[in-house]
Amino acid sequence: MVRLYSVLLALFLLSMPAALSAGTPEALKPGHLAATSEKLVTMRAAAARDIERLDRAIEQNNRSIAKIEDLIRQAQDKGNAEAEKVARQARSQALETKRKNEAARAAAELRRKRADEALQSVTALMAKASDGGVPFKVDCAALLKRWQDDPARRASQDCECFHPERAPMCVPKGTKMPEVKEGSYAFYWIIEIRTSEGSMNINDGMHTGKYKTSDEAIRGCEDDARRTVSPPDHVANVVCVPTMWPQSP
Repeated sequence: MVRLYSVLLALFLLSMPAALSAGTPEALKPGHLAATSEKLVTMRAAAARDIERLDRAIEQNNRSIAKIEDLIRQAQDKGNAEAEKVARQARSQALETKRKNEAARAAAELRRKRADEALQSVTALMAKASDGGVPFKVDCAALLKRWQDDPARRASQDCECFHPERAPMCVPKGTKMPEVKEGSYAFYWIIEIRTSEGSMNINDGMHTGKYKTSDEAIRGCEDDARRTVSPPDHVANVVCVPTMWPQSP
C-alpha cells in the first residue's frame, strides 16, 4: 500500500529532542539503531536485486512480444487464420506475463524506496546520538495548512497538530486519530510480506502507544505491523523506526 508516511517520518525526526542521555530509551541507543540500519540495508539490497532481475525479465518479455507480433503479421499476409489465432493467444500470454513482471517491479521499487527513506532517518538518529546535534523545528500550523491545500493528501488522509513545533500526525482517511500524549511512543513501521505465490510485497504505517519500557514499545509496534498480514502470506521482515519517545528526565 502506498502512503505518505515517509514524509511524516522525516519531519518527525527533525523535531526530536536533541539530548540522548543515559535516560534515552533503548530504541534510540546506537546499538539498536545500528541493528535497525542493518535490517534496512538488507531490505534495500534485496529490493535492488529484484529490480535488476525483473528489468531483465521485462526486456525478454518485450523481445518475445515483438517476435510474436511479427508472426501475427506473417500469418495475416499469408491468410493463415489458424496460425494468426495461435500467435494472438501467445501474445496475450506474453502480455500478461509482462504485466505481472511490471507489477512485481513496481512493488520492488516501493520496497527499495521505503527502506531507503527509513534508512536515511535512522542514519540521522544515529548522528544525533553521536554528536548531540540540535534538531530543527517546524511550524505545525503552517505545514498543516500546506498539506490541506494538497488535494491528493486531503482526499487520502486526515491530519492534526499535536505539538506546535512538530510535524502533524496523519492517518488514512476515515481512520481514528491515535491518542498521542507526553510519554507516548510512536513508530513508523515497514513490513515485508512473502505471498503464497512467492512474491514480496510491503506494508507500512504508524504505531503509537504508552509503554513502560522501550522494549515493550518495540514489541507493540512489531505486533501491530504483523497484524496487517493475513494467512497464507507470512512476514519476511519487520522494522520499527522511532519517531516520538518519552522525554529524558
